[in-house]
Amino acid sequence: MSFLDKLEEIQNRPEPERKKIMAISLVVGMVLITAIWLVNFRYSIKTAEKTEEENKVPEPLSLIFSGAKNSAAELKNNVKEEWKKLKNIFSAESTAENFEKKETGQRIKPGIIIYERER
Repeated sequence: MSFLDKLEEIQNRPEPERKKIMAISLVVGMVLITAIWLVNFRYSIKTAEKTEEENKVPEPLSLIFSGAKNSAAELKNNVKEEWKKLKNIFSAESTAENFEKKETGQRIKPGIIIYERER
């Protein structure tokens, strides 16, 4: 008996019996579709949880604090570098002042000395 033969047999039955078959078929189909959907939904939730843990996005406050921490470290390094430069400038000035006392020269700006050459 093929599917078309079975369909003809159902069509030849009385209307209340056809409605009963239709209702049972509808319930069975919906139960199958819902079961498949639930299984896929559970699987997608598990996959989403694993992905969320792997690709966790930091919270805004932690981003702000880490940015502030990095900026503070960078500022500290810049201040150290500038302090070293200032030390070098002032040590060069004191050296130039000592040299100025030993040699004849004319002081134009702090740290810059122009010497006159004898001709």
